[in-house]
Amino acid sequence: MVNWHRSVGDDQPSAAPPVKGLSTWSGRRRAVSANVGAIFDAASDGLRDNPRMNVSPALQALYQGDPERAQTLLAPDGELDAYEAAAFGRVERLRAILDDDPVAANQWSPDGFTALHLAIFGGSEDAVRLLVERGADLEAVSTASIAQVRPIGTARFVERPDLERLLLDAGAEPLD
Repeated sequence: MVNWHRSVGDDQPSAAPPVKGLSTWSGRRRAVSANVGAIFDAASDGLRDNPRMNVSPALQALYQGDPERAQTLLAPDGELDAYEAAAFGRVERLRAILDDDPVAANQWSPDGFTALHLAIFGGSEDAVRLLVERGADLEAVSTASIAQVRPIGTARFVERPDLERLLLDAGAEPLD
């Protein structure tokens, strides 16, 4: 399960200065997710008009910065695809999927993000590590209308320098 309540200082160094009122990881995650939610909402008219671009209500709630609601909307583990298992840190489900279908390490969500992008966005270091170990493409550029970014860019966006370092150590090209 994703730990949404870690402090920024708990094994998670932050390159960004603290923002007043957002001193906890949970608060910072909500702020980042709110920005993503606003971008997603602005782009969603086109997404909703295209049925193949729809994502689950759980993933929409996660994008909108409401992880508690997202958890209540999440399908049972046995019904999750690799990208949703990754996004929600369901590592055992993700491992089972990858054991059955190793290519799923590079599965794309309907809105254009890889399982690795979503594991990073969801904040699951264990899911990120598993995907990297199983050959997820470190350089895959998302095709979403709201962002075309590599996984390392997602780590930078959600202010997870620990995940950015993990990707660099695995061979990802740096952003700078």
